[in-house]
Amino acid sequence: MSDHKISADGLRIECHAAQNADCRTRPGCEAEGWGEEYCIGHDPGHPVAGGHECWQLAWVNNTSLEETYDGPGAPVTIYPGRAVRIVWNGYECTWDYKRRNANA
Repeated sequence: MSDHKISADGLRIECHAAQNADCRTRPGCEAEGWGEEYCIGHDPGHPVAGGHECWQLAWVNNTSLEETYDGPGAPVTIYPGRAVRIVWNGYECTWDYKRRNANA
């Protein structure tokens, strides 16, 4: 199963990643950012750990899927149940469809 896919109703992206996946790994505090081990901006820093809700969904589901799509073709066609790839581009997350071959 893919870690992220379009919901059955086609209105949002769902996360099916393991508890220790990168998208579920973050500090337990409300830090604006974090490194590999600790949050940024708190002294002492809070440790980064898995088991959280997917932090990427807040970015891509905050508005319509059409507005957060960053792939080929415009306007985007929504395919419920299809696997997607979420990308952090430095200031927000966007998504596109995951390629169907093994190298995607």
